[in-house]
Amino acid sequence: AAAAAPPANPTALLLSLASCYVDPPPQHAARAAEALLASGVPQLLLQRRIGAGERGDADAPAEWSWLLRACCRHRTVLSFCSRVPALLAAIRSSAHLSSRGAERLTW
Repeated sequence: AAAAAPPANPTALLLSLASCYVDPPPQHAARAAEALLASGVPQLLLQRRIGAGERGDADAPAEWSWLLRACCRHRTVLSFCSRVPALLAAIRSSAHLSSRGAERLTW
């Protein structure tokens, strides 16, 4: 069988690769959060979303969704993200989140 083609979008590829940390196999679950933070993916996505301001971009939905999922699955990722002072302003100014009330409320 042919392997699935990788996503053409670099952000989609990054999120796809990092998803193994968000939804790890049971035998790796205990170390997944530490590995996720060590990978730098949450930090990169926070920088991208905070730096985006009010402008939206095509990657915003996937990035916000991935960050939220990672925070919901791993307390240490949530703790890290909650200590970023500019995150609340980024959530409030996100054009993507303002159109998705439930997702914004969850943040």
